[in-house]
This record gives sequence, C-alpha cells and structure tokens, in this order.
Amino acid sequence: MPAPLIAVVLLALVLGVTILAERRPRLFRRLPPVLAVYALPAVASGAGLIPRVSPLYGALVENLLPASLTLLFLPVQLPAILRLGPLALSTMAVSVLGILSGAIAVQLLLGSLLPERAWSGIAALSASWIGGSVNMVAVKASVGTPEAIFTQAVVVDVTVAYSWMALLMALPGQQARFDRWSRARPALLERLAELAAPTVESRLVPGALGLALALAAAGSALSRLAGMHLPELPGVVARLTWVVLVATALGLSLAATPARRLAERGGTRLGGILLYLVLAAIGAQADLGAVARAPAFVLAGAVWLLLHGALLALLGGRVLRAPLALCATASQACVGGPVSAPIVAAAFRPGLASVGLLLAVLGNVLGTPLGILCGLVCRPLAP
Repeated sequence: MPAPLIAVVLLALVLGVTILAERRPRLFRRLPPVLAVYALPAVASGAGLIPRVSPLYGALVENLLPASLTLLFLPVQLPAILRLGPLALSTMAVSVLGILSGAIAVQLLLGSLLPERAWSGIAALSASWIGGSVNMVAVKASVGTPEAIFTQAVVVDVTVAYSWMALLMALPGQQARFDRWSRARPALLERLAELAAPTVESRLVPGALGLALALAAAGSALSRLAGMHLPELPGVVARLTWVVLVATALGLSLAATPARRLAERGGTRLGGILLYLVLAAIGAQADLGAVARAPAFVLAGAVWLLLHGALLALLGGRVLRAPLALCATASQACVGGPVSAPIVAAAFRPGLASVGLLLAVLGNVLGTPLGILCGLVCRPLAP
C-alpha cells in the first residue's frame, strides 16, 4: 500500500476518534480515546488492511512527535508551576517517587513472572506514569524496548491506569476522614486554586491553524537538527530522546512569547491530533498477539500503583500533611497526565483543575529523564 494512502487511513482514524470523543463522550467511557487511537490501527494492520511494516511509521514518529510537543507546551507558564508552593511541589515529588520505587519493587518481586527484557517495558511505563505517552515513546527508543514488550506496556498503561483513575474518582467522599487522619489543612486548597493559572480552552480558529502548523514544522525541524548533533549514549540516550527533550525546551520557551496565543486558537488541539497520529503509527506496528501474554504485566502494574498510592498516603498525607484532594491530584498528574489530572482535581474541588494541569505539565518535563533512570536501575535487577 502506498505511503500516502496509509497516512490518509491513519488520519481518518484519528479524526474519527477525536470527533466522536467530543460529540459522543459516552462511547468512550469504557474505551478511552487514547486506547482507540492505538488499538484501531493495530486491528487494521492485523487484518491486513494496512501494512504492519512501512517506512512511513518511523517518519511520522520522528517528525510529528516534536511537532506536537512544540504546540502542546504553548499554554504552559513555568512561573505558575513554581507559584504552587512547597506543599504542592513536595506532594508531586512524593508521587513521582512512588512511581519510581514501585517500578523497582515490581521488578524485584515479580520480575521472574515477566517476559525477557520486561525491565525495558517497566522503564517505558514509568516514563508514561510520570509524564505521559510522549515520554513513553522517548524512553522506548532510549532503552530499546522490543515491540512485543512495548505492546504489553501499553495494555497496562491503559487498563491499570484508567482503573486507578476510577478509584481516585470514588474518593472525594473520604476527604474529611483522610484529612483528619493526616492532620491536613484543607483551607490551603483555596490558596492553591488562586495561585494556579486558569485552564486554557483551545478553540479552533481557521486563520490561526496555518501559523500553528508552520510553528510545529519549524519546531520539529529544529529539534531533529539538534538531535543529530547531540551525542548518543547507547542504552541510555537515543537520538529520539534528544529530539523530545529539545522540543520540550523549545515549547516551554515559546510559551513565554506572544506565540502562546496560538494555544487558545487551536494550537493545543492541533498538537493533540499530531500526538494521536504518532500513537496511531506506533499502534499500526503492534502485534496484538502480545496482548495475550500481558496478564503478568497487568498484575505487576496493579501492584505498582498500589505501592505508589500507599507511599503517597504515608509521606504525602501523614508526613507532609497534604489534603486528600492534593494527593489524588498529584497521583493522577503522574499516572494520567494533563488530560485527566484536571478532571480528578475538579472532582475533589472545582477550582483545583488548573493545579492538576500544572502538576501534570511538570511530570511531562521530568518523565523522559526519570524513565531513563528507572531503566538504568531496573536492568541489573532483571532475572
């Protein structure tokens, strides 16, 4: 099949999922859009409708990943993250520590049940559970995660992470009891909501889409050029890792310029579509047969997040005296990322949505380097 036709098929799938998710959200209560974007191309390639191997897939990942980052970081203001203060940032640090320590624990406790090179999948998954899908792809390239292992990691990423989100969404009724146990000061939440920047609502403005596309193309070209000249460290830092890191820095830098206005005029939404195309290209290469070998990985993921939650409750709640709302927001900021963290935060207190977004953006920035670190620690622990 010609590459242009494959591209049209992937774009049609992505746009179809995006439009349905906006207009018929009930269809995606059990099947999150990100899973649909990944799974539908996998089904299509498994059925022979599109090829499983094509140079186009690698080109899409390499070009669109930095392009999407350039746009997705436009609404982010780093000073707003710092203004959240010591308690919020410390709680987020404990949440990240819970992900890293949980990864090491499951490698030690359940490594014998997992397939060969599962440590590389744990590293990629840790990057996703600290920052998001972009970080997962970057760490996959860095540590050389095999496609079969990566597919299982994606299954865990979706099934376990969304189960965790459902658990967090069921906890608002327990706020008073938890806050008494942790001796928290819930009044601090009002102050946090005031300090956080308002969530940017991205609406499509046709005249601005051309500028957003041009900015995305320029960001992609600059990031890939920088990646070609920065040193690779086999098994630690790949060229794609540098591309992601440079694109992140570029997007955050542009957020401090007038270019950030594009975020409110469709830039953020366009960045999300470009990221979905990256995930669709990865999904098209997936072997669905690997899903049948995922039960042990799912168990490891469940144990992992339970350990993460226990550490967050003890250190974040009991030691830092953070309210349950802040602990849950920090947890979802890691595990769910910028899309779902505001939803969980708002379930506890509507004004906290922006806090969830800012903490998730911080996770985005940290996800790749910490995922690589996780791989370096877990690799020698593998059986």
